[in-house]
Amino acid sequence: MSTYELHKNALVKVAMGKKQEIKYPCKANSSPKYPLEIYSENMFTLKTMAKALPKPIFLSFLKQWSRWQNLDKMTVDSIVHTVHVWVMDHRVMHYMHWFQLQTGTMAEKHNMFLSLLSSYTPGSEEVTQVDQLSGLQLLQSEPDASSFPSGRMHMTFQVHRYMIWDMLSSMFVQCGPNGTSILYIPLVFISYNGDTLDEKTGLLQSNEVLLHAAVELVNLLELDMHMAHMYMTPGTEQEFFLVECMMYALQPDLKIMGCMLVGQLPPWHQQLEDHYFGHIPSCMMYMISELELECLCLGIPIKTHHNEVVPAQFKVTLIFKEASVAMDHNLLTMDMLHKVAHHHNLHVLYHEKPFKGINGSGKHCNWAVATNCGKNLLDLTVCPKTNFYFLVFLLAVLCVL
Repeated sequence: MSTYELHKNALVKVAMGKKQEIKYPCKANSSPKYPLEIYSENMFTLKTMAKALPKPIFLSFLKQWSRWQNLDKMTVDSIVHTVHVWVMDHRVMHYMHWFQLQTGTMAEKHNMFLSLLSSYTPGSEEVTQVDQLSGLQLLQSEPDASSFPSGRMHMTFQVHRYMIWDMLSSMFVQCGPNGTSILYIPLVFISYNGDTLDEKTGLLQSNEVLLHAAVELVNLLELDMHMAHMYMTPGTEQEFFLVECMMYALQPDLKIMGCMLVGQLPPWHQQLEDHYFGHIPSCMMYMISELELECLCLGIPIKTHHNEVVPAQFKVTLIFKEASVAMDHNLLTMDMLHKVAHHHNLHVLYHEKPFKGINGSGKHCNWAVATNCGKNLLDLTVCPKTNFYFLVFLLAVLCVL
């Protein structure tokens, strides 16, 4: 079969394909849920923890967490028990250590809750099945990760890598195969010698340095108020292309490189400027509707979505969050886009320049500095000329750049 016939058949199948219908979440009485009821229902948030933990234990956790202290055994065991009860209600069979490699990809390490306990008597062995998650498994894991980095000689005791729970990011549950679910535990990933092996460790370290300097500066400007903590609040905008899966499968360069190496510009692309903010295609609306529902369950509100400059190019915008959480949300949204797109026979392209001669895709990271009272120090306000907080922090940022 010729290349022309392959492309023709692919286009016919795309045109004849049916849209996947998504059922809106409903309550037990079949009435639809409000968006606020869906929001973060699959996340183990501080509110969830506060409802489940005894008040003294929860206050102890907040105290140790806010002061960056090591959690004591009683607090950790209580949190682990609460998490375990919570995930059993979500049909969770596995927990997964989830972290961000420096290769630009997400890494996963799956473990089963089910474990076996053996008791021996003369001439026999009795095996008991238990579901368990220990405090050590939550706080820190030591995998044999000798391939990070690969291609080296290692001493046996140096192949261990350490995965440590990032308490700034909430644990969450996502659907797995065959009606099961998986608990995601966000982590940082470091080597035996303490070297950074992921993206988040560097983010947290630089964030701490930047916030420490910002707190000192605010305390100098506001002599009558002592500021104990501040936050970096990024808000990301993710651009992407959508192509039909059948057409994607016929392009080896697109599959391997993420961009087209062979081909030519169509006669009509972006020169009429009629796609930007234009009418959103129905296939995109079906997909984005499912994406918004999935993201709401994970506490990720997609504030805006619209057409971009080029046909088949789109953008989603997330609400500002604390830096560590915002980066998790951006990566989760990119992952969810891939999964949801395949439900609708589409494929997502994140390459910065997938097609020659037209606009590429990017990621806008808008960020600000906020106090623990919610005041945005990079807010222009009505009269920026007299807003000395804005002027001082703007100058400080420009000096660093």
